[in-house]
Amino acid sequence: MSEIVWATIGTSLTVIGMLGGALYWLGGKFKEVEERFKQIDERFTGGGEV
Repeated sequence: MSEIVWATIGTSLTVIGMLGGALYWLGGKFKEVEERFKQIDERFTGGGEV
């Protein structure tokens, strides 16, 4: 394969890897936020589900 194809493949894999890592990290942050909202909701509702 030519150099341009290898460079394109390498760049694409790098970008995909970075996006995957960022999305994984954001998923963890959203999970934390959801848990905090759940705790706040339990405080206001006295522990019951809404």
